[in-house]
Amino acid sequence: MEKGGGYELDLTYPRIARSGLDVPWAVTVHRDGGFDGEIVLAITTSYFEVLEMRGRLPEPSSETAGDGLAYLTFDPPPGDEFTFELDVRIRAGRQWGESGSVSVMEGENSAVTIYFDAWLVP
Repeated sequence: MEKGGGYELDLTYPRIARSGLDVPWAVTVHRDGGFDGEIVLAITTSYFEVLEMRGRLPEPSSETAGDGLAYLTFDPPPGDEFTFELDVRIRAGRQWGESGSVSVMEGENSAVTIYFDAWLVP
């Protein structure tokens, strides 16, 4: 868990996995007092190269990409916590892991970021 800019950011992801396996991937954002506006997550796009996407919950209200990041915008939920989950598996035939990051954005700047590495084994 990382803290910054009034947020707590937590990531559940496969630290070690094999190709073809279903894996958990979820980002949880906590903000005391709730969210004043949209939540924007910035996720490293190269990380998605190892994943076979089957779904996401919730769907972002908008999304864009640039400079190696996917920017996903979500409407604010009721309460103090927001969770974004991917229904994914590791792509068949992948033998190398990938590094990435996920950030909560405030305007053009990151309020808090988690960096991660996923290793794939044969």
